[in-house]
This record gives sequence, C-alpha cells and structure tokens, in this order.
Amino acid sequence: MSGEHAIFRWTAEGWQVRDLGSTNGTWIDGKRLHAGRTARVGRGTRIGFGSEEASWELASDDAPALFATCGSQLVRAIGETLFLPESADPEVLVARGEHGVWVVESKGAIEPIEGEFVAAGGEAWRLHLPEALAMTLDHDAGTITLDQTALRFEVHDGSLVRVVVSTLADESDLGAPRHFALLLELARARVADEDKPPDERGWRHQEEVTAAMGIDDGQLYVLSHRARKALAEAGVFNPARTVQRRRNRELRLGVPKVEICEI
Repeated sequence: MSGEHAIFRWTAEGWQVRDLGSTNGTWIDGKRLHAGRTARVGRGTRIGFGSEEASWELASDDAPALFATCGSQLVRAIGETLFLPESADPEVLVARGEHGVWVVESKGAIEPIEGEFVAAGGEAWRLHLPEALAMTLDHDAGTITLDQTALRFEVHDGSLVRVVVSTLADESDLGAPRHFALLLELARARVADEDKPPDERGWRHQEEVTAAMGIDDGQLYVLSHRARKALAEAGVFNPARTVQRRRNRELRLGVPKVEICEI
C-alpha cells in the first residue's frame, strides 16, 4: 500500500473512490482501478489497496454525518441537528437552514455558519459539516418531516398530561417533560390564529411568551433546545425548525398540524 493510496469522496451520486497513482493499484470488486481513475462504490463493494486478495468491504454508504470535536471530546448530531456542548444540556444548536445552508442558533439568534468553529460551554468546537449536496438533502423516504408531523397535546385543568407525535404511519407517546410546556404555549398561539394566513399563524413576541410562562430568556432557550432534541430522538427530520424565529424576536411552533385536547 502506498503512503497516499486512494481517496474517498461524497458526491451527489454517492461515494466515489479514486486511485492516487499508487504503485500496486486499487481493486474494486476484483478489478483494478487505473491510476487517477474514479469509481462509484456502495454498500457491499470490496475494495483492495495494493492487493486484490486483502480487500475491505464497505459496510455503509450512508451520507456523511454532522459532528463536532473539542480536544478528545466528540459530539454527534441526532439526525441532522447538533446540540452543543452536549445533547443533555444544550446551549447551541447547529442545523440546516433554508436552502441547505448550515446555521448556528445561540440565545435565540440564528446566523449562517462562518468558519470551522463555534463557541459552546466556554470552549471552541470544531464543526465537521457534510457538504450540502442534493443527495444529502434527499433524506430517506422513511424520515418524518415537520409537514408530515402532527402534535397532539393532552391537557387536564390547563396542565400538560402528555404529547403525542403522529404521522400517517406511526404514533409515539413522548410523555410530558417540562420542555414541552413551551411547545404547548406556542401551539395555543397557532390555534388562536386559525383565521390568519398560514404564514402568519402562531407568531408571538418572545417577551409575551416568557411572561405567559413565567420564565426568562435563558430558560426559554433551554426549553427550546430540549424540545427539539426530544423530537429529533423521535425521528423527526430537522427538528431545528420546530421553534421558528423571525428577526424581530418573534417565534412560533413550526409544526402546522396541532391539536389540543382536554381530558
């Protein structure tokens, strides 16, 4: 095997391998790949470096994953949403925004990512962002999008009892953790605005939401991140859009289909 033998690259058509002019060649399913040539590879492809016999098998051809590192620490995304410095207690969220552009949300501000690093937990985290190619944006057919999601809030005497997320194919009981109280407050705003055009339903000033819930801005950010994490773990694609924001400090629930049931 040569010191720099071959390179793998993710493209819109999937994974490719290119021989870098190695001495003894790269072998794809028993056939030698000429120096400088590229071949597509997929799950189950056998790849040999310098020898046809000593081959490796590609176990997965999934799209590259989003993750971040800080020294020896590594945090992986849940779906396509990264919670830093840790998913259990996030203060920064990294996700795809409009048109596949990666954005970072911190303390309610959403900005396109510039450079390789973001600050979270008092440390600089290096981001490893997959390329925004067509194939990465065409998520699996089984993935749940927000438009395919419905949230049912079951309440008793005004208190949240449980939240149920449902699609055409499945229904999941998410319980009633405290962070879903924020989604309930925003769901009530959506229901109250049913007579408005869809693009204008449910928007509320942040100060109005925090006052109604008796919390401050910091607590709102924590509840928002934890609610998104719960939906990510339930399989919802790009849960960063669960709580949408506008530049004038307005926010709303990004799930258009909501139901509030008194039990």
